[in-house]
Amino acid sequence: LEALPIYEQLTTDGDGLELLKAIKNLVYNFQSQKYLPHALHESKRRFYFCVQVRHTTTSAYMEKFQNIVDVIKHSGGSIGNDPGVLNQLSEEKRVDMDLLSDMDLLKLRKEAQEQYLAVAFLLSSDCRRYGWLLEDLENDFLQGQDRYPKTLTSAFSLLTNWKQITTRSIEHSMMGFHS
Repeated sequence: LEALPIYEQLTTDGDGLELLKAIKNLVYNFQSQKYLPHALHESKRRFYFCVQVRHTTTSAYMEKFQNIVDVIKHSGGSIGNDPGVLNQLSEEKRVDMDLLSDMDLLKLRKEAQEQYLAVAFLLSSDCRRYGWLLEDLENDFLQGQDRYPKTLTSAFSLLTNWKQITTRSIEHSMMGFHS
């Protein structure tokens, strides 16, 4: 921090928000440390290998997940901007992307990215705690009921409030299955 040109101003003003921004820029600034394609690839690799391990809280997992996404964005990359997801969303909404204003297209892209991030967050959650939930979402979708959360916030809320149903264990034991 002391090497920053604004260090003197930060210490004089005592502006905590500017200090946090400066720290974030230092932590996220890969461009001066690495070849940008290299840094972006490493950031995306961290994203795809990000998983919630057994004793990690959902809040801690969400913070780690969001930090990785923020690093990718801050270093000039993007994640979850797949044309297929965007096309499917535009078909679901029955909108022609060629006729959308720049602002509406940006909103549609953001919505598609949110859907992608929500699913990525769910799929990398602790399968011991949320395996039945993921299985239920897949099976519901196969039956024409899309119950996947559409935003990262709603995916977080679903995991946070999910109660593992123990009746499955009871039903399995009643049918002679042992877990």
